[in-house]
Amino acid sequence: MRHKTIKNLLPEYIDNELKPEVRKAVEEHLRKCSACRQYMERLRLLLEEPDLTFFPRLTPDPFLPVRIRALAEEKNRTSAGRASFSTRLKPVLVAVLCIAAFLLGGWMGNHLGEMSAESSPSSAYSGFILPDSTTTFNGIWVEAMDQLVGAEK
Repeated sequence: MRHKTIKNLLPEYIDNELKPEVRKAVEEHLRKCSACRQYMERLRLLLEEPDLTFFPRLTPDPFLPVRIRALAEEKNRTSAGRASFSTRLKPVLVAVLCIAAFLLGGWMGNHLGEMSAESSPSSAYSGFILPDSTTTFNGIWVEAMDQLVGAEK
């Protein structure tokens, strides 16, 4: 038998799981081959149950579960604090964006109204003008839409 074949059969040889004729062939090879014998001894040391008596016997800390829960709760509290900050920040950002959109819409409405009221388009960029009591936002919007619809026809 070849060395590779013997090495593949050694775990079964150590566990006494080989057929008698194969076991006899492995034993005969082991008598002649010192390299395979050394390999078998190392393998036997690896496969046998380890002797754990020289390790000290450890007893678990009875308060370990309590400490683990406390650490987990502390971690949740600190991460929840960060999450609540972002949760509180989102409505503020939405409100600021809504106000900005409202103001931008008013500004655009004023400029569209100015463009419809005046003949020169360059006067539309003269600045931000608040509507007075005679001009309503809805009136400006209707005029602007009429102008746009009329321009498409």
